[in-house]
Amino acid sequence: MEPPPEEMILKVPENYLSTYIKSHRSHAKHAIVNNVLPSDYDESLALAGIVFDFFSSSMVDMANDLGVPSYLFYTSGARFLGVNHYLVIRERLGGRKYTLSDADSVVSTFASPVPVRVMPTFAFIKVTEYLSNIAGKLELYAMKALESDPDPPQVYTVGPLVAPQKEHAGKEEIINWLSEQPPSSVVFLCFGSQGGFEVPQIYQIATTLKRSGHRFL
Repeated sequence: MEPPPEEMILKVPENYLSTYIKSHRSHAKHAIVNNVLPSDYDESLALAGIVFDFFSSSMVDMANDLGVPSYLFYTSGARFLGVNHYLVIRERLGGRKYTLSDADSVVSTFASPVPVRVMPTFAFIKVTEYLSNIAGKLELYAMKALESDPDPPQVYTVGPLVAPQKEHAGKEEIINWLSEQPPSSVVFLCFGSQGGFEVPQIYQIATTLKRSGHRFL
């Protein structure tokens, strides 16, 4: 299977990946029909559904062809799901692509408007319409917003799912320090799998945290 043009991966890596995966739909269907579905139909072995991740969302069409339900296993949080849902609705209503000069976006799962400069890169390209799953009690505000939406995605909360990690050098020290802090007194910062910053940005984050007067990890 020929991959998309190489220049696409440099320009819009998310689109490159989703386009490449989409081109494999017929192969995935062929594999399921020939290797998963029984040759002699047995109801107890019938295909119950297909679960796919965010970048494989185009596989929903394959599930429809096979006549089974499809579920998106969404590994980000409820707030970010709200952003995805907002982008889909925005596109349906004829919204144009974002530019950095746009006003902040009012996304229901966020308590404050979201600046366009922090919107994910796929907000500037094509967005997907296939949404579903996450983790519940950790994000009550966002979950309530999704449930009250007049056109909500059907959401089943799961997790949190934490893969076994190698023993961190400072783990014991961190746990001991956290155990000594009052309840709900520590700000936890996580910059995600691609969180990389230039030195001036790191300096600003560190300075702001220090001036905030709050404990943080």
